[in-house]
Amino acid sequence: MKKTYFCVMSETYENGAVKAAITTRYCKVKPIDQYRKLPFMTARMDWFESRESAEAHLAGRAAA
Repeated sequence: MKKTYFCVMSETYENGAVKAAITTRYCKVKPIDQYRKLPFMTARMDWFESRESAEAHLAGRAAA
């Protein structure tokens, strides 16, 4: 059975700027969190089973 999962996609740049968004994916199993470090930024994809959890994670990153 497929389910909707929520992804917080974020990019953190060397100068402290952060870009983030919540997207969704409809699939059978929760996707694996991903992390990529580049010379000028770090990109992350963190997956959650509920929109509320994704929004709470996003709010926590904004406060950090």
